Amino acid sequence: MGVVLKLQGHIFTYQGEYHKAHQIFLECLRYFEQRHEISYRANVRAFLGIIARLRGEYPQAKGFLEEALETMGDFGDRAHTAYVLRELGYLAIAVGDYARAEATMREGAEIFEELDRRHALVFPLDGLGTVARLQGNFDEADRLHHKSLAICRDLDERRGIALCLN
Repeated sequence: MGVVLKLQGHIFTYQGEYHKAHQIFLECLRYFEQRHEISYRANVRAFLGIIARLRGEYPQAKGFLEEALETMGDFGDRAHTAYVLRELGYLAIAVGDYARAEATMREGAEIFEELDRRHALVFPLDGLGTVARLQGNFDEADRLHHKSLAICRDLDERRGIALCLN
């Protein structure tokens, strides 16, 4: 039941229905809390953080993402830790904290490289490119966006290609 709720939350998120996604993820979180499923709770908290960021609720996003990061670190879940670091990077971009955005995106990218998760590098590399662009470092931004774009093209990742071209 919890996994089904989580998948529903993902669907609403990808459809841009953030209010519905938020409600579903809260229900999912309660479900996993009742069953003491710590790793699932951390994952759902991360998605609540993503939804909060997308809704412009930055303090709530930070709280959910930092809770998720701490729990995932306790479990040694490196892959999900890298995803949460990426999301903390996007949050830092949204609030104009480019130093933190660069640090968290870079740390997430390093973990993805260590784990040989090339497909997952796309978004932190693009995020690092965005940070470079926002700081006026256009050559670095161009290099990072092209690196991300090359991975997307190799993997035929259309959503990533669109992101990079944007």
